[in-house]
Amino acid sequence: MWPWVLGGVILLLVVVVVAVAIFVVVGSKRSGGVDVTYEVEGTANSADITYTAPGDNSQSEHGVSLPWRKKVTLGTTVVLAALTVTTLQSGATVSCRVLADGKEVAQSGPTQMIVSCLGSTGNKWPSPTRSRR
Repeated sequence: MWPWVLGGVILLLVVVVVAVAIFVVVGSKRSGGVDVTYEVEGTANSADITYTAPGDNSQSEHGVSLPWRKKVTLGTTVVLAALTVTTLQSGATVSCRVLADGKEVAQSGPTQMIVSCLGSTGNKWPSPTRSRR
């Protein structure tokens, strides 16, 4: 009888350890947000770029050389990733692309002087809150 009890306890411990490991792995992926990659190409020598950065803030980089690429991790509350590119170089074209966890979610261009991309991060929209009046 004791070998069966000991075997049952060991099996229960294995199940608990596996369940905790799965919870930690799934939880860490969710809490980590989404990896967003911004890409810009074009015939322009340089461009000014504004994109959605961590914390749902805008980040700008001025006079960057093309092609340009930036990878950021956006939190789970960021629903849209935006990228805007401008150049003042006459006749030059620019294009943009946004990837969320490796999947293309927005692409635009080539166009002259300015281009924008707006794509979903895959995060859920927050539920509306009710007023307590």
